[in-house]
Amino acid sequence: MIIATAGHVDHGKTSLVRALTGIDTDRLPEEKRRGLTIDLGFAYADWPGGARIGFVDVPGHHRFVATMVAGVTGVDAALIVIAADDGVMPQTREHVAILDLLSVDRGVIAITKADKVDAERLAVVSADARRLVERTAMTALPIVETSVETGIGIEVLRGQLSALSSRARDGEQRFRLAVDRSFVIEGAGVILAGPVLSGSVARGEDLVVMPGGARVSARGLRVQDTEDERASAGDRCAVQIGGRDAGRAAARRGDWLCAPDTGIASRRLDVRLHPARTLESEIKHEQPVHLHIGAADVPGRLALLDRRRLAAGEQAWGQLVLDREICSVRGDRFILRDQSARETIAGGWVVDPRGAERGRARPERLRALAALAEPTPEAALAGLLAVEGGPVDLETFARRWNLSAQAAHQACAGVEMIQADGRAFDPGFWRDWRAAALKAVATAHREHPERLGLDAPGLAATMGRRVVDARLVLATLVEDDELALDFGTYRRPDHAPVLAPNDQAAWERLRPLLGDAEHPAEVAHQIARSQGWELSDLLSLLGRLERHGRVIRISRNRYLLPESVTTLARAAETAIEEGALTLADFRAQSGVGRNLAVEFLEFLDRKRMTRREGPRRILLARANEVFGL
Repeated sequence: MIIATAGHVDHGKTSLVRALTGIDTDRLPEEKRRGLTIDLGFAYADWPGGARIGFVDVPGHHRFVATMVAGVTGVDAALIVIAADDGVMPQTREHVAILDLLSVDRGVIAITKADKVDAERLAVVSADARRLVERTAMTALPIVETSVETGIGIEVLRGQLSALSSRARDGEQRFRLAVDRSFVIEGAGVILAGPVLSGSVARGEDLVVMPGGARVSARGLRVQDTEDERASAGDRCAVQIGGRDAGRAAARRGDWLCAPDTGIASRRLDVRLHPARTLESEIKHEQPVHLHIGAADVPGRLALLDRRRLAAGEQAWGQLVLDREICSVRGDRFILRDQSARETIAGGWVVDPRGAERGRARPERLRALAALAEPTPEAALAGLLAVEGGPVDLETFARRWNLSAQAAHQACAGVEMIQADGRAFDPGFWRDWRAAALKAVATAHREHPERLGLDAPGLAATMGRRVVDARLVLATLVEDDELALDFGTYRRPDHAPVLAPNDQAAWERLRPLLGDAEHPAEVAHQIARSQGWELSDLLSLLGRLERHGRVIRISRNRYLLPESVTTLARAAETAIEEGALTLADFRAQSGVGRNLAVEFLEFLDRKRMTRREGPRRILLARANEVFGL
């Protein structure tokens, strides 16, 4: 069990921990010289009952509140320290407010220096302490009067702390350690230390430092300052890391040491906000703030999503836009301080660790946040599907909630859904989309019987879906033989448009001039010039042939045979599978000239088979999914 101290500077937190454990947590020379706790200190004790109790001693000075917040992350309980002579002081109030915002609800209040005052003063301080925690989650904490000089109350305090139980931890989550210390030991290498907030890790397992992504391994573990083979949620752990990325710059305070594929790195967090009870002025939309989450302190701005001002006693949806990336998961608790880092203004918890970049305050987005705020993954998943029917990317959903593979599978099993390509859809919406697609194709055949059908972007617009999602629906219609896919065009299986006699004759003359799969045709004006045809007549004919599915328009002035499109699309897919799709990669794979290569890659972008990102392209869908090859 891990217990964090809290309280004003010079109220005796460090002395009290030393009396309980025999360990001086002030380890830095500067702390020894000034008699002032500056950084986090740690002490451990084996008490009756077999429990190993760990203490995190935090600074009490107002300049080190960021360090204090890092120290109380993930603790089981708090030891709130109030000096009998000073009584409740400003940092006492702020520390209690922070603990309350972080939902710490167990612990003990210790009145120190009880030998320095009379009984009347002790009664006043005890009453003030009780009022301090009123209307917080710690309202029922016991109060113990102590003195490290005389030993008064130390055994009683030890008994009260021993009676506290460790906080229940979710065993269905992946390993995450909030790094609050990073140091080097000669002969051992880099050590990363902090509280384990979820999951477990064994010696030798592969890990990742987030948000940077450095890959390391757990070469050694110390749990509660003792060598061990495994560390679990609720432990304080030091991990000796190894591997190619295990340099001194592999992590810093505020980073996370995680199991692979854990957590989401982002500069935008969608959150649920709770102003501090001590807040005097309102929180404003787009207000600059300091975010304290895990052991990190990151500046940014707070956008209020459902209002423009927020006062004490209210709650709100918000988005934190940060100056740098951090790693978080749904449910992570945080503290907000003002721009000057002098006042704690709010707390809350992360609802979506990858906040929306667009439409963040739209009603449907707020409904999605309300769904994500549901208490269980099953309820959240069902709620998200009910908002717009999906899709919900199941891998991203599991990472949002930090679910193990088994827990993610159980969550999916508990929700009625349609799964396709790793995404979940609401069955009712799915049926409606299928019906809309069939209706649109039937209407197109009735109104334009000479045309082959409709392409995916056209049907996606009819269905009100993104092309990448519409294709998943359309694929099931093709599998069920309700639609046929011919080189990117969807039609009913019994629909076969017939060319007019004149166009059929013209097609028989034009077909040999369009090349083949290995040698695609030239642009239209070159064909017209070589044959002595009017360009306008040729383009008009090609337009009619395109509607019949005989040719495919690649650019304003270039049409290719379907088999040529097949060959080039497969070449693009192969280039991506081999590592990249730049213009040069595609030309090397396909053997075509620069102009055709540029036009064809832009054609694939329009068809939503690829998406350009700088000089490269990524694959959105495979060639057979787009063109029905």
